Amino acid sequence: MKQFYNILFIICAVSVNSQITDFPYVDSFPLNAEGTAIDSPNFSSFTESGDTGGFLPYGISGADTDYCFYTTYPSAGTSTTAYGYLGPFTVTEGVNDGFLVNHSTYGGGPQNFNFIVIDEAAGSLGLAKDPSGSNYDYFTSTATYPTYESSVIDLTNYVGQSIQVGIYVGNAPITVADYLFTDDWTIGSYATLSNIEFSSIENSISIFPNPSSDYINFSGLSDFEISEVTIFNQLGQISKKIDFKLNKSSSVNVSDLSAGLYFVEIKNSDNQKTTLNFMKK
Repeated sequence: MKQFYNILFIICAVSVNSQITDFPYVDSFPLNAEGTAIDSPNFSSFTESGDTGGFLPYGISGADTDYCFYTTYPSAGTSTTAYGYLGPFTVTEGVNDGFLVNHSTYGGGPQNFNFIVIDEAAGSLGLAKDPSGSNYDYFTSTATYPTYESSVIDLTNYVGQSIQVGIYVGNAPITVADYLFTDDWTIGSYATLSNIEFSSIENSISIFPNPSSDYINFSGLSDFEISEVTIFNQLGQISKKIDFKLNKSSSVNVSDLSAGLYFVEIKNSDNQKTTLNFMKK
């Protein structure tokens, strides 16, 4: 494993970025030709000190020359601020309405972070909002380097606006001291980016027994960070909603539902959704 004491790297301090016009846009924090600094002209960051953020060769490929943007908490419960962001760009639906970050930790975390958006017109920085206009909750990284996982958000709430997007550490609760590594930040179509992580769910989760008269069970649910399961009738009306953050059960009582076809919407912690169906006898 690489050592930390000799690999602290230059902090990116660019304050004025050029407009991003080609998508998908991926920033992997490459080194410049001289190998002396990170060459990311559309990336900016703020950290309280070199101890709370910067760049380290813990990138997603695992190569010694592959750098990532990192933040860290020296101890549980400490207060610090670090954030990085990409842009600006004008959000166009279906073109650049999604933002994906790959993330990992040094010791398994959990390390929590928020997505942020900078409104260019207002000059304000705030938590990213989902399509309904509500703030996204914080996201959690539990992968241990060299394994990376990814999180993606939907930016359709900002269509037509010029924004910058990024991550922020300092708002979400931290329970352990650890490093958060992030790499290959990607701006592109939300539909495409969300499928990178979530497309395998339809083939991995199944409902049984189907048809059912009393309970339906889910297989494969524990392999994904499921946040909510909603059951709709054929009219699109909600029949049941289960908060999986509070109830991790893989069974749902459907004995009180009328006979007929129902649709089960499964949503993960990144607000990505897929739909299955079952027949109630």
